[in-house]
Amino acid sequence: MLSHRYTSLLRRFSLLFVLILVAAACASDSTTDAAPATSAAAQTQVTPAATEPAAAAAPAATGDDHMDDSHAEDAAEHMDDAADEHMDETMSDDMTTAAGEPDRVVEVVMTEFAFSPDSLNVTAGETIKFIVTNEGVVPHELRFSNLHRIEEHLASGHEGHDEEGGHHGDADVMVLVDPSASEEMIVTFPEDATFFTEIVCLIEGHYEAGMKGLLTYN
Repeated sequence: MLSHRYTSLLRRFSLLFVLILVAAACASDSTTDAAPATSAAAQTQVTPAATEPAAAAAPAATGDDHMDDSHAEDAAEHMDDAADEHMDETMSDDMTTAAGEPDRVVEVVMTEFAFSPDSLNVTAGETIKFIVTNEGVVPHELRFSNLHRIEEHLASGHEGHDEEGGHHGDADVMVLVDPSASEEMIVTFPEDATFFTEIVCLIEGHYEAGMKGLLTYN
């Protein structure tokens, strides 16, 4: 009787032990399967985060390149415009731009209708500062020109001669002086001795009244 009970109890313990081993094995398999799942989930979250900044960086670099190209084009256009403006400048602008101190100073007095002095002798490349005084009662101009440009001006009926005494589109240099006033003008005389040969006032009627003089080269 005792042996039968012992045998029955031993079977129960054996069955319980087997169940414990099976349960432990299932738990181990579940843990092993869960680890790759966690790793895969982590990889799924990290990969887009690593990819998105790279994708965002590409348009930024492209935008910078576009801005650089735009700036380069603007700079090129600016240089072209500056070159065009320089080419459009008349010799009048060149003649009145002098570097450094003038070689000498000449005073000129204007009246109705004459210059004093009424002749001037210059040297090619010489820079002269003119102090021009108008002792008359109407405005006068001191203008350096030549006979060809003067004839064109007279033939046009003084067309283009503005309120300040300038004549648009020519290569003369000039300064307009109001009555009882003085102005300064600096002129560098060109190598071409035919470019300036006359001292004149081309305000309408003044040249015709005899307001002119002679400019010669050494």
